[in-house]
Amino acid sequence: MDYFEDKKVRIISLKEQFDTSTPHGRFAIGLFQLVNEFEVELTRERVAEGIAAARAKGHVGGRPKINKTKIEKAMKLYDEKKYTISEIETIMKLSASTLYRYLKQRESDV
Repeated sequence: MDYFEDKKVRIISLKEQFDTSTPHGRFAIGLFQLVNEFEVELTRERVAEGIAAARAKGHVGGRPKINKTKIEKAMKLYDEKKYTISEIETIMKLSASTLYRYLKQRESDV
């Protein structure tokens, strides 16, 4: 709200019937901001609790790791130059971006 006050902007809601130029309107806006902040913090806490509960059950979270042998086989197919990237994607059920990422990593390791 300070941003709007600095710019001399008034917000008038015809439906809720408040005007930010009046004490009642500023109170209503402040109350809405507090309720919103409260909801955001509750959501943040619930998410953290959910993650902690999942970890307690043994769930790690995140994307599953790609099988190393699958990557090696895909790179072997790529090195043979018999298949296109699209064909390797279909054969190995692997995205092109994943294949390119591992190929780039292999080049930088050399």
